[in-house]
Amino acid sequence: MKQVSKQVLMLFTALIVQLTFAQEKTVTGTITDNNSMPLPGVNILVKGTNTGTQSDFDGNYSITANKGAVLVYKYLGFSSKEIVIGDQPTIDVKLQESTNVLEEVVVTGVAQGTSIKKLGFDLTKVNVTGTQTIPTPDAASALIGKVSGAQIVRGSGNPLRNSAIILRGSSTIEGNVQPLIIVDGIITEGGLRDINSDDIQSIEVIKGAAASSLYGSLAGNGVIQIITKKGTSPEAQFTFKSEYGASSLVNEYPSATTHPFEVDSNGNFALDGNGNRIPASDGLFDNNFPQFFDNVNNLIGSQPYQSNAISVSQRLDKGNYYASFQDARVEGPIEGLQPFIRQSARFNADFNATEKFKLSINSSYVKTKGQETAQAGQGDNLFYSILVAEPFIDITERGADGQPSPRPTGYEIQGSNWQNPLYVANNQKQDRREQRFIGGVTGKYEILEGLSFTGALSLDRNSFKYNNFFPKGYETPTPNADTNNGFILIRNAFTERTNTSAQLDYSKSFNDFNLRASAKYLFENVKFEREDGSGSNFQTAGVGSLDQATENVNITSFSSLQKTQNYFLSVDVDWRDKLIIGGLIRTDRSSLFGRNNRDQVFYRGSIAYRLGEDIQAEWMDELKLRASYGTAGLRPSFGDIFETFDVSESSISLDQVGNPDLKSPEIREIELGLNLDFLSKYNFGFTYASSQTEGALITVPLSGAVPGENIKKNLGETEYQSLEFNLSGTPISTSDFTWNFGITGSKTTTEFTSLGGTPPFTRVLEATLYDAAPARDVFRVQAGLSQGAMFGNKIATSINDLTVENGLVVNDGLNLPIDDFSVNEFGHVVVTSNIGTENEQVVRVYDSETGQAKVDVIGDTNPDFIIGLSNTLTYKGLSLYFVLDWQQGGDVYNFTKQLLYFNDRHADAENFAAAGKHFNYFNAASNIYNRGQPIDYFVEDASFVKVREISLSYLLDQNILGKVGEYIDGMKFTLSGRNLFVFTDYSGWDPEVSIGTSPLFKFDEFSYPNFRTFVGSVQINF
Repeated sequence: MKQVSKQVLMLFTALIVQLTFAQEKTVTGTITDNNSMPLPGVNILVKGTNTGTQSDFDGNYSITANKGAVLVYKYLGFSSKEIVIGDQPTIDVKLQESTNVLEEVVVTGVAQGTSIKKLGFDLTKVNVTGTQTIPTPDAASALIGKVSGAQIVRGSGNPLRNSAIILRGSSTIEGNVQPLIIVDGIITEGGLRDINSDDIQSIEVIKGAAASSLYGSLAGNGVIQIITKKGTSPEAQFTFKSEYGASSLVNEYPSATTHPFEVDSNGNFALDGNGNRIPASDGLFDNNFPQFFDNVNNLIGSQPYQSNAISVSQRLDKGNYYASFQDARVEGPIEGLQPFIRQSARFNADFNATEKFKLSINSSYVKTKGQETAQAGQGDNLFYSILVAEPFIDITERGADGQPSPRPTGYEIQGSNWQNPLYVANNQKQDRREQRFIGGVTGKYEILEGLSFTGALSLDRNSFKYNNFFPKGYETPTPNADTNNGFILIRNAFTERTNTSAQLDYSKSFNDFNLRASAKYLFENVKFEREDGSGSNFQTAGVGSLDQATENVNITSFSSLQKTQNYFLSVDVDWRDKLIIGGLIRTDRSSLFGRNNRDQVFYRGSIAYRLGEDIQAEWMDELKLRASYGTAGLRPSFGDIFETFDVSESSISLDQVGNPDLKSPEIREIELGLNLDFLSKYNFGFTYASSQTEGALITVPLSGAVPGENIKKNLGETEYQSLEFNLSGTPISTSDFTWNFGITGSKTTTEFTSLGGTPPFTRVLEATLYDAAPARDVFRVQAGLSQGAMFGNKIATSINDLTVENGLVVNDGLNLPIDDFSVNEFGHVVVTSNIGTENEQVVRVYDSETGQAKVDVIGDTNPDFIIGLSNTLTYKGLSLYFVLDWQQGGDVYNFTKQLLYFNDRHADAENFAAAGKHFNYFNAASNIYNRGQPIDYFVEDASFVKVREISLSYLLDQNILGKVGEYIDGMKFTLSGRNLFVFTDYSGWDPEVSIGTSPLFKFDEFSYPNFRTFVGSVQINF
């Protein structure tokens, strides 16, 4: 019996073994990224076991497991993927870049590369893979909708201009609000327009003094760092990308299609003895023009776009390299405007010379050229003229020589100061050319285990050439001696920044403690030189050189040199990888500070506690609480500390009084937040930041009792509070379908808290080389107001808004009983008896103290909140990517609309006519127009929702390509668009406007509009 039992047991065991081996199978495959590039070193595990393997250099793998088992694919920086083993012997896997940012290593705001999970402050790392399927005007556009607390405005559709950026809130009263831009560790002087987005691996953003203290007086406005690509594949990988597309206006401008003048029996204008049009007796905009030309659509073309780029990269035994070249071209929107052309090249390389010494090179060269156009102003501003010209005039009319006519038929009848934009574009030139080189060399040597030395030298050099040219014989509406006989302005300038640094890094573990410390010295040298030459009255037509000028010849030059020495010490200690405490101190000695304040100190303290290490919950992957407090600053401009003089042929007078005590303002910020990863799919972040600035720079006017006009002083105080959140994740990830999403949101409030005794004032925004100064000054600087507050007159919208003195309403000098007033159908207080007559006028709010129309806050450019939503959905080779950008609240002063009222060209005139309003109600003589001065009527809500980016791509991988796949790794076809749809109540072309480099100054004065762009592209990897 025992023998039988033993035989049965042996038979049963053999059967089990046989069945087990029968279910086991070997699975092979290749693992690639979204661009079909192989991923080496991917971990492949059989879920619930210790069985696993890794992919090789070509992304290939092989693993044995049972049918029905689950394979888990994990790779740093990419979303994990789980696949059930079926009957298939081959499982090829495509991994998507991860939204799980806490596992990533970052280099911004820290002295050494650090895992995000160990940071005591907020940092956003942006994946640009989706954006790289869409042509971007500059790298800043890749951040829109993806960074909470960032307000990024494309204030101009001109591709020569940079985006305006503000991170959280403004910490300055005078000066720039742009963040510090770093490229691969190189501190730069320029913007983000010169960065080829296809070269970008990722972007890191820190937004306040608590995070940017490491950079001291350079980074009070936050930091954006661009990390460019390196070679990652053991085989040389070539990528060719070609894009073609076109642009168009997003919205139609509301222009009047009728007029208020008498017409004869033939429908032509009735003219008086002086050739002027005769106003219609009813004063209504209800008469058709004698002929109608759609000048806006006839002039503004499709703006063709094309780009071709190629790159090659490889990871070698002792290093890696990445090289690229791009040629991009955007045609001008109006015939005659020269195209914008950008050519860029990049070379990055790492070389491990020995086991202890590593050498890195990062370099880029970009050359741009194009034709500038005025962003504000009248006269030769192209978009002013397009909108002001009445549609009975054919702007496309040509003269006998075939060239656009400077005075097309009917020009004298309208009688305005606009200039034919076709004539301007074809004759006046504003050529702008730049060449920029950014390069750096870094050497790192490991002295001992845990102790290393890093030395770096970098250069950012920009050469700039500008030529503003009016040919001899140039015609203007009224004679202009400066331009009619020829005028030229030439500017040649260059900026050169060199950075030299030496850094010691130390790391050591002591039982449960880990120590990281760094000490660094940084020397900055910034040179600037500029030469200007101008003159008029050319001797010869057709020649555009300065030596042809015979009058008003003026040649000037300017140069400056800035030197700064910086030292910092940074220490971070963590206990058991879950309690992390950090601190740093930095001192800056700069020639931009007054001699009595040459040295300034900045510091930071931070703490993070990874509470998730102590809480056991299956749904929770990571929970971190963090807090940091730090200081940063902003350097004064060159010359702010010096005495300056106005010099003429007859006198020398003191202009600016020098200030030896001038220094950087101190920007202090506390930042509190948390980060949560949960369900192995999602991560959430929340941040509260509160910042105060002391010693903000103010230009203080001096009384006539002392010499000089003004002096720069550290008197101002400002503050802001910001609430920010982000939620991202991968809800679905299967072998065929993946869905990644990201949501960001923020609400920021700002305030001037003190001007240090300086009287409140309205900002005077000055003209630039290309743009006229804004026609009106509306932005108020006053304690208690927000940064972005607008000042002006107000229209009474309630009887309670009227001021009664001695029984009579004194507003606008009317002196009538209050019973004589009522609110009309447009919500405006008017004299009741004047309704529907030529005397009907709105009533403005009155100030009893001044005896004039009251000047008060009429708007605020700060949005109530900003929300961004990004999504990427991938099914096999098909991928859909889109970004929605929602800004709620925030006002724009629509001076374009105000001037169109003056010129009888806004469509509102027809709405008023339909209500029986005489044109006196709203024309140039009306209280609504307000003599062109700021008034709340022209302040508009700039809320919008934009379909900012969208692309649909299809990838043909090697399996689909068949034999072609032996030579090509993959082909991607993409249809994409930018600014496709805008949902807004704003009446202008685009609510996204700004003056200069600050999103706070939202003033619309015939701005160059942003365009809708459609592009098709093909990308080949081989």
